[in-house]
Amino acid sequence: MKILYIDPFVLPNFLGGSQKSLLDIMNSMNDKDNKIILATPGGGMLSRTASEKNIDTLNFMLPSFINTRISIFNKNYFNYFAALINILNLLIAALSIHKLIRKNKPDIVHSNQMLISISAGIASKALKVPCVWHIRENPSKHISRFILKFYSFFGNKFSSKIIVNSAYTASFFSNTNLRHKIDIVPIGLDLNKESSLNIQNNNNTTKNISIFGRIISMKGHNILIKSLNALDIELEFKLNIYGSYESDDDYYLSLKKLIKNFNLNSKIKFLGFISDVTNAMAKSDLIISPSLEAESFGRTLIEGMALGKPIIASDVGAHSEIIDDGINGFLVKPGDINALTKKIKLILNNKHLALKLGNNGKNKYSKYYTRDNYKNNIQKLYHRLIDV
Repeated sequence: MKILYIDPFVLPNFLGGSQKSLLDIMNSMNDKDNKIILATPGGGMLSRTASEKNIDTLNFMLPSFINTRISIFNKNYFNYFAALINILNLLIAALSIHKLIRKNKPDIVHSNQMLISISAGIASKALKVPCVWHIRENPSKHISRFILKFYSFFGNKFSSKIIVNSAYTASFFSNTNLRHKIDIVPIGLDLNKESSLNIQNNNNTTKNISIFGRIISMKGHNILIKSLNALDIELEFKLNIYGSYESDDDYYLSLKKLIKNFNLNSKIKFLGFISDVTNAMAKSDLIISPSLEAESFGRTLIEGMALGKPIIASDVGAHSEIIDDGINGFLVKPGDINALTKKIKLILNNKHLALKLGNNGKNKYSKYYTRDNYKNNIQKLYHRLIDV
């Protein structure tokens, strides 16, 4: 089976969660029974990493998207003019992808984002090739029901099947005619080999807390820093912040100022983007995801669970589908500093509880979120489409 994967992002120095998950799919499918091809708008870390894994990489043309969100008096609105320009850009991309499909003759086309799926779908439909749309993101808050229904028109006409990571993301399309095309397929990881690193537990009095993800406001770093400032003074900790950032970014600078005001410079470090989080997680005593906005899944959560680490996450989006509160981690109300502080203290002061949460998390990972599960679910979907 020959599969053409389409990704629209050109990130030069880091991989987003959706790109990491796409690599997981491609790596698991890249065997003697399959031929894997990746197409992107240009060079980037995804293309370089795929090439290192002996995956063929191609380019297609994609003019830059224009942000459809405009803010007027602190209220967000949908920019219809920008949307029309983006539709033209998608048609240009569809022509370029059409050429790739015609030349490479894949059995399946698999697109990796909402908008580029329209281009991939149009091109695939014209050449009668099944096209899977993988929607990994939640529609933005400024997107109206009318726009979602307009999008669903394209999806219903040009997609063969739609994959989402969670029931939460699927719920956005429950009142559209896409609902019958959607399959929920949680992402999966293969961390079995690295999980042995977890046997070395930290017996030091200083506890390592970690947060992973881009340094942007929706991730809630400021809430975590304020929560740590409220901890009892005798509780020793280090906070490691992993994720890409720009040194002149306003949000990053506000975090640096907050850390300085709390006199926490010696306890908190910004460590930038790392391509392999396994070693960093293995050294962590606690992993926290304090997002302020809904997540379509929670890759960090299952990465930590795979290594048997206790997790605290805000109760937003799909987090509650992964974390069973009090069983394999804790859920707290987003932005609730006091609740987050209490859960941090509870875990760091109770080794038995931390071990119990970690073991339960590892068991849930093994049952639902392995790469084998991920591969099998997607491969079955491919074969259903080809065999129709």
